[in-house]
Amino acid sequence: MSLIKYSIVIPIYNTYKFLDRLIESIPRRNDLELIFVDDSENKNINYINDRADASGLNFKVLYNNKNMGVTYSRNKGYLNSKGDYIIFLDSDDVLLDDAIDKIDKQLEKEICDVYLFRVCDENNLLVGKRLTSEIKYNNSVEFLSSYGIGECLVVVKKHNGILPFLGILKGHELCGLFIFLRQLDHGSALLSGDIVRMYYQDNHYSLSKKNNFKKRFRAIALGHYIIFSRLMKSKHILLSVPWLIKAIVRFVQSR
Repeated sequence: MSLIKYSIVIPIYNTYKFLDRLIESIPRRNDLELIFVDDSENKNINYINDRADASGLNFKVLYNNKNMGVTYSRNKGYLNSKGDYIIFLDSDDVLLDDAIDKIDKQLEKEICDVYLFRVCDENNLLVGKRLTSEIKYNNSVEFLSSYGIGECLVVVKKHNGILPFLGILKGHELCGLFIFLRQLDHGSALLSGDIVRMYYQDNHYSLSKKNNFKKRFRAIALGHYIIFSRLMKSKHILLSVPWLIKAIVRFVQSR
């Protein structure tokens, strides 16, 4: 087990002004590190280092040579992480005060490879569908039923050599995590009812919220189609059909 329990990976795309708010929300723990992945076109190298250094937290800053997108940046942070578990956080969001404590308790209670935690907006309202209880997914196929639940904070157990996301999809986390679980022996996931992250909508320039909707829809269509093809290969024909329909709908929307 590593001395670092959690690596928090934070992609940045022209979101420097939100960093103080985010860093302030991170608990000061020695078993935690921050990994900033700067995907901005005009990088402000000193700004990130100065803010993170003043916090007293363990941190590192990585830079993309050009704009590569949120999914590529998350994978880059994952590859350069030291933690046993990787938390993926957007640069314009914050962790709630008891977030890490809730994650700690969930990891102690249930051993899984992927954890999904709930998110609230700046008015403390749940983003997405309300759960009556937590849901355990025993394999990658069951995990697909988490689609449509709403915005979540993703925590992944570190597995060297296996990436949690597909870089080419630029935001289709579900497809990447589906393939991630399929590559593991008995890969499992848990959807928790605990709210741990506050989702802000005041940033129009973050990696996952840029205004190029056609590219976004094409990436989603491709992700849906990859899920469809993997299900077909594993003889889950009935389960695969809705994903093909979703792929066609998104592709038409991208035209």
